Amino acid sequence: MTIASPTLAQGLNLSASVLLVPSIWRTQGEKISPVKFANVAGRAGRAFVDLEELVLHVVWERNQRKRRWVNQQWEELVAQARASEIESGLLRLTALLFERIARAADVSIEEVIEYVTGHGEAWDYSELVGERTEVSESEWERDVASLDAAILGLLDIETAIDELERQLDVVLDGSLFTRQIARQEARIQNLIRRFLAARARLIWSRTTTAQRRGYQVAGLGLQGGRFLDEHMEELVGALLAAETMINGNDETSAADAIVQFAGMVFQTVPFRPTKMPDAWRDALKAWISGRSAAEVVDIGGEEGVDFLQDAVMYRLAWAMEAVRVHATTIGHDGADNIRGLAAMAVEAGSANLSVITLLRSGLNSRDMAKAAVESTDANFVDRMGMLGWLESDEVQARSGQEDWLTPEGRSTWLRFIETIRQGNRVRWRRSRQTVYVDWLDPASPPEPGSHVIVDTTTDPQGGGWVLQLDFTPLGRLRSPLESSREDIVEACVGQLPGTVRIEYFGPRGVR
Repeated sequence: MTIASPTLAQGLNLSASVLLVPSIWRTQGEKISPVKFANVAGRAGRAFVDLEELVLHVVWERNQRKRRWVNQQWEELVAQARASEIESGLLRLTALLFERIARAADVSIEEVIEYVTGHGEAWDYSELVGERTEVSESEWERDVASLDAAILGLLDIETAIDELERQLDVVLDGSLFTRQIARQEARIQNLIRRFLAARARLIWSRTTTAQRRGYQVAGLGLQGGRFLDEHMEELVGALLAAETMINGNDETSAADAIVQFAGMVFQTVPFRPTKMPDAWRDALKAWISGRSAAEVVDIGGEEGVDFLQDAVMYRLAWAMEAVRVHATTIGHDGADNIRGLAAMAVEAGSANLSVITLLRSGLNSRDMAKAAVESTDANFVDRMGMLGWLESDEVQARSGQEDWLTPEGRSTWLRFIETIRQGNRVRWRRSRQTVYVDWLDPASPPEPGSHVIVDTTTDPQGGGWVLQLDFTPLGRLRSPLESSREDIVEACVGQLPGTVRIEYFGPRGVR
């Protein structure tokens, strides 16, 4: 799934072990700020709490000079982010909503807990709330949904309702949230923690264990999750209908089913688009039917670009996956038959399985994928079929023609073919290494087994550092790495004094 970095920086909770950053530029010449990047990076792993798991920058440049420049820009941003004070998204959201509800209800901060406990509607948006807080409905609902998703991501969904406050204290112990809230006076600390627990109790009181588990895996809050529950039959039916039509190569009927699905999910947070052109149904049908992005944007008018990027590529694709995983989690009839084809069609901008397969295999031109399929009457439905098609006499012969597909796209097509061929020869393997370390504080080295970061990019002497997960330096490497730093998947303090155990996983072969 593709999520815009500002959305992540504002605290959206998604299940992600690895965060891929395809670009660090907001617009031409404007790099994402170190503070925002630090918050984005914090979404990997345990969302809203700690900096954990893996954040990777996808470098597209093939020219070595450009690649070095891109890598330099990335390393500078990472270094600047480490020097920035990282904000706890959970604390920010909790404090923000606390203050908003106090203003909306016109009560003192000491009265907020009692107010939200006795008035479930205190969390809902109304015209009066908008007047008193000067916050839009979409912004209010977005932040409440993000807080819900954070709570569901933190807690065991089977926790008893009377144990919620205690369990929140346990899971947040030692987290960025706890470290930053400790700077507040005791009275404020207590109010913020009780406020967070009050929202958790409201979620628990209105859901079953199965529902909470479904919301959790789908990255949803209470409002969005309950909407899916109420409309699950129609939503699953629309997805299954779309997938049946995609399998049958009926692009028109597939587009109709996807538009039906979109008409339902676009009604609720977090899937409600920020901008909706009047002709959004026609624009969505055009996109699924494979018409060019320029035509789709033209149909949408002034809001066409925002609709395609925000509503279709982001919210609609997310909604389809959310329905699939939630329906599967609660055991809804038919959920196991949803393969994700409709979401693939939305992301690819085509209901043709051959086009979808080419794009998902790395061909970065939608128009070229469509032209290749149509000019050869291709009908493969998976990667194995695509590989056979690529090796066919017809495709081999056409690939040798200077003007096949488009003259300007020939280099793109040839790079794609070469990448596919190399990918089939590359083998990945796992390896381990024990490196020796000079600890900065030899009297109190880190505990054996504790996770650390091995960094070789910021050492001017060409060696390397061992860092805590919050990037605090622990020691310097005495041994060279046996593999690329990019291949490191885990690093832990070793049982032997002054050692770190590193595990690599990466390609060995054609690189």
